[in-house]
Amino acid sequence: MLDAMNRDRVYGFLRADGRRLVNGRGEEVLLCGWGLGNWLLCEGYMWGFAAYPAFDRPRRMELVLEELCGPRYAQRFWTRYREEYVTEADLEMMAQMGYNSLRVPMLARNLMEDNTPAPVFREEGFRILDTLLDRAEKYGLYVFLDMHGAPGGQTGSNIDDSVDDRCRLLIDQAQYDRGLALWEEIARRYADRWIVGGYDLLNEPIRPAAPGEERGQDEYIPRLKEFYADAVARIRKWDTRHAVAIESPHYATEPDFYDRLYDPNMIIHFHRYACPPDEAALRPFLEAGERLNVPVWLGETGENTLAW
Repeated sequence: MLDAMNRDRVYGFLRADGRRLVNGRGEEVLLCGWGLGNWLLCEGYMWGFAAYPAFDRPRRMELVLEELCGPRYAQRFWTRYREEYVTEADLEMMAQMGYNSLRVPMLARNLMEDNTPAPVFREEGFRILDTLLDRAEKYGLYVFLDMHGAPGGQTGSNIDDSVDDRCRLLIDQAQYDRGLALWEEIARRYADRWIVGGYDLLNEPIRPAAPGEERGQDEYIPRLKEFYADAVARIRKWDTRHAVAIESPHYATEPDFYDRLYDPNMIIHFHRYACPPDEAALRPFLEAGERLNVPVWLGETGENTLAW
């Protein structure tokens, strides 16, 4: 069981206070939680299909299922999958174990129609988030809304549901605008929900160059910084209380990316895989937090980390 203090401090809006993250009473909160991966954004390798590229990301998984079983079955399957993959009992268990937070990877296509001339939001997708927030509030778990698959894709790989392994969010103006519109709508809807721990603006943007690839997509790093600034501005039109979490390129592993303060209520969010989870791995991000005087959050780790 984890320290009971984790549970007692789920109270009111989280916010950055210098390098601390504090609750509505001004008490420091140390995030200790779960990632709800493979639920609202499925990843083929989590299903055990890492060797099958045709089943590696949501849009391809949806197509395979529809081709094999027909559109009516596919629609029923995904509806039931989203209802039952993460249940109220799961959140109750997390709380009983002493955790205080969770991170929910979101797929933009569940929240807005794909490639419409103007943004059209999908109430079905938002109802799923509403239910999750209601249950999280019941059991005392802060929820971080993670844009894991932004419009067009921000990473350029399977994990963001991209069409052609390019970070189209940062390449195509229409997708860029859709990404901003979606964050503004999320802020409008959830500005008053204190159980929302914060907005994780983009998961692992701009992947590194793949083996055999002549060049990666680092030329879009300046555009990524523009997106963060623009997204924060759009969010603050509706919501001045929720923290914003900023991830760096190359699977959120580049501490030198943090050269500016996008918002006073900002969190540096980084990931560590394939290395020992020791101080040497964490130190560069702690130093980035010291430079900007903001909290630092290790949002993803595990899997092959323990093999090193």
